[in-house]
Amino acid sequence: MKQSLSIPSVLSLLALVLLLWGCGSRRPSVTPNSSTRQNREAMAFSSARPIAAPWQVKANLTLEVEGSSISLDANASVVVGEGIYASLRPFVLFEIARVYLLPEEIVIIDKHNKTYLRASYQQLNAVCQDQFPLPLSYPLLEGLLLGYLPQELEVEKMVTPHQALVKLPQNKLSLLYTIGENMRPNALESSPVSGGVLKATYTHYTSHEKGLLPDRCSYRVLQDGASTLSLEVEGSSYRRSEQARDHLIVTIPSGYRQLTIKEALQLISSLFQ
Repeated sequence: MKQSLSIPSVLSLLALVLLLWGCGSRRPSVTPNSSTRQNREAMAFSSARPIAAPWQVKANLTLEVEGSSISLDANASVVVGEGIYASLRPFVLFEIARVYLLPEEIVIIDKHNKTYLRASYQQLNAVCQDQFPLPLSYPLLEGLLLGYLPQELEVEKMVTPHQALVKLPQNKLSLLYTIGENMRPNALESSPVSGGVLKATYTHYTSHEKGLLPDRCSYRVLQDGASTLSLEVEGSSYRRSEQARDHLIVTIPSGYRQLTIKEALQLISSLFQ
């Protein structure tokens, strides 16, 4: 009998990518017998980082779950290592949600239902550990969403000059990165998680300059080879602006009710029933 991912499982996988698109030093994990060339390639891939500048981004998101799809416009602020903010709109002048992905917490404000979710990564991991055995953290999410190796991960080995195998610490999950120009990932594929596989591709149209954000990101969750969830994020404009930091300040509107994590999962599950 064919198994399908439950909505909580899908959401847990999507947590790697859905919150809309750090810093510090890392050393690639290599064995003493690794070739000098492999060491250099692993080090170069590990040290490649986005430009540490405040970005204002306009993008379009298309989310499809088991045949149902929705498209949203997003006005986003990205400050590498500090946070990601996104205002989501189905059409101009009608904001339905705000998303804050911050180093200590995740905040989602549902403006349609006048509710909000505010949770630390520790709280999210405690609730979602049965659905998805990957501990969520800000560096992990930021790295995956911005198309760079998360700062807390290390290269285990270079499979080829253009493929890097990364294993998560204290976890059986591994990520295989395909590396393009300037050591930026073109694609990644996870090992199976509860029977599902996460695949992502990153496309750079505008420039070969190091450190720029990807122009297009595509994410898919596959179950038994069939796509159960997909997210396409395509940027239409990118500019550097100090005002991006101002958008990382969380403001909860007066009168909004706070949801528990389980309530939020149940609410989202109901949208796809």
